[in-house]
Amino acid sequence: MRTFNNSVTDADKFAQLEISLIVAILKGMKQVGSDAKDNWIIAALNMGVCVDSVTELKTLRPNQYHNELIISESVLGTKIIADQEPTSEFMEESGLNSLKKELVCLFEGATPIKQLHYFLEFQKVYVSAWKSTNIEFINPLFHRIKSAFESLEKVVEIKENLNDCFKSMNIVSLVHANQEITRLMPMLLSKMVYDEQKSYVAGNDVLQTKHLIIDEAHNILNAEYRNNGDDWQDYRLSVFEEIIKEGRKFGFYLTLSSQRPADISPTIMSQLHNYLIHRLVNEKDLKMLENTMPTLDRNSYQMIPSLGQGETIITGNAMQVPVFVKVDKEEKNRPKSDDIILTKLWTKNEWISFFPESTTTTHITID
Repeated sequence: MRTFNNSVTDADKFAQLEISLIVAILKGMKQVGSDAKDNWIIAALNMGVCVDSVTELKTLRPNQYHNELIISESVLGTKIIADQEPTSEFMEESGLNSLKKELVCLFEGATPIKQLHYFLEFQKVYVSAWKSTNIEFINPLFHRIKSAFESLEKVVEIKENLNDCFKSMNIVSLVHANQEITRLMPMLLSKMVYDEQKSYVAGNDVLQTKHLIIDEAHNILNAEYRNNGDDWQDYRLSVFEEIIKEGRKFGFYLTLSSQRPADISPTIMSQLHNYLIHRLVNEKDLKMLENTMPTLDRNSYQMIPSLGQGETIITGNAMQVPVFVKVDKEEKNRPKSDDIILTKLWTKNEWISFFPESTTTTHITID
């Protein structure tokens, strides 16, 4: 990533870097891995390079008697000698000049995520060419990188300036996202907005605040995957733990909504100051409330399993005593989360079939 950020400033720098890599491989073909040249060609083809563009590269072979490579013994000026720079004739005859132009065009036409993916494919060739790394060992990592990039490509657009990208209130829906994106995107987005707020404050007075509200927080802040050897899962929780522990002094506040609070990281739960408690019946969730809410009295605690729709108990630093509240239903502007009324959904004459593939079928009429 450091090489990509520092060296690949434009398409021409990328193309020059990768052409220099194949030249270095060709100049040291007796010392590099036997598959280094083929791996470079595969990376170029995966990028979208035309098959005909690498035809000459495939024919290159080392001279048995000299430390040089030749395209054709009958063609003069097509040699590349190990301790010398390749001649212009060699660059033209081998197709490397046209390859460079093609790499420039493909890189310029790619999204930033695709550009990083192309660069990493050639980096895999670089680290394995001189046998410092076995390419078979790192292939599983690159399969994961490819999968992550394909998922991110569908939901991420890279912008140079974010000033016009966000409004006063922004809703990010992950309802159609896969599990990988559901865990990855909240971390990236929250870290970006949090760092922006920190930079804005930077020792000055807090003149504006930001509020991050996470619905279904147990899916995003689940501590189940921590310390399982997967560093990014640990980093994911560390980001939110830093936000909830340090965010208040930067004017950054976190609100969580969850049906399973016991699944959320205990570190995060211990930093919450105020609670709106709806109906909970799971013993683990109730035990967590008892351990983390010193302001919750015994009578209020016993009411929690029997609360109805819209009923809540508010407790925390903002309230002197727990308060029971009945919230009126918003009829016009509310999320589509109403309970399904089965008696309306199921008609009187509807039939439900159990074990449809068995020889004996049981039918039940819903009345």
